[in-house]
Amino acid sequence: MPNLIEILVSLAGFIADIPGMEFMTRLTVFRYQILFPMHNGDLTMQARQPGGSQLLQFVPRAVFADDFPKTLVEDYYHWLYLSTAEVEFRLATSPWTSDPSNWRLHVRRDPFQSHAMRRKISGDSTLIDLIDIRLATFKMISQLLFALESLENIIITRSPKTLEASLHRLRLAFFVSQRSEVECRSMPGYVIDEIQSSGTMFGLRNQLVLCHGSGASELSRWVFIPEGDVSFTLDGNFANVSVQTGTESHVRWHEYSIDTGLGRLIGSSKTQEGKNSVEFKVKVAVGKPETI
Repeated sequence: MPNLIEILVSLAGFIADIPGMEFMTRLTVFRYQILFPMHNGDLTMQARQPGGSQLLQFVPRAVFADDFPKTLVEDYYHWLYLSTAEVEFRLATSPWTSDPSNWRLHVRRDPFQSHAMRRKISGDSTLIDLIDIRLATFKMISQLLFALESLENIIITRSPKTLEASLHRLRLAFFVSQRSEVECRSMPGYVIDEIQSSGTMFGLRNQLVLCHGSGASELSRWVFIPEGDVSFTLDGNFANVSVQTGTESHVRWHEYSIDTGLGRLIGSSKTQEGKNSVEFKVKVAVGKPETI
């Protein structure tokens, strides 16, 4: 059975003639020459363009598993520019393509300085900073959105103009308005309601209630409910119901306006996937709701 060195020589081509490198590819891979140096007894991977001086080192995803939102770990490949101590996050669909709008982690050499994670808006010079998942700002905003999405799938960013939270799996975004309310970008003027009861579907944990910032009318409240596998536990006569959205890259959700006068939820024609309007009339019984 061939050993590791024999396998690498077969795949990579030949033993490298560059100091510190064990193996290198015979041919270029997407215009990069791949190098395999040994580091602390472990074989690592580096890449450079022929004739170029820029050397990149591949960083395994496990290194970032506890430091960034899940999508920035699992949906990207990470390359460290050894000359600048900068890590570029490249989409898994374009691992060999550098882009100015990609996320970049600026690693501070000074241990007393925090690292910075930022990207440029495509076609613009505006910089967007990623909010660290350990900061109080991230925890405060993500807790408001936890009914729709797990914390590991929420991305919160800061630009010169606003603070924004992205729920990429649901294709939803929220931002902090000038009135310090969390507003839904796809429903201008609607903010997360301080009262998170829709008056129906009691016990459902995964519902987010929005209201119009001006409280303009009876039908100024909406509720978003994600699709997924439903589970429940009983507490006496009451049920605690949860919607598990799993690990899908795209999660469907539904929006309903709350008609408190007639005790119903009215499905919107704007609901995802173009679903038709649906009405739910709810009769409140003693201790628990019943759908009729």
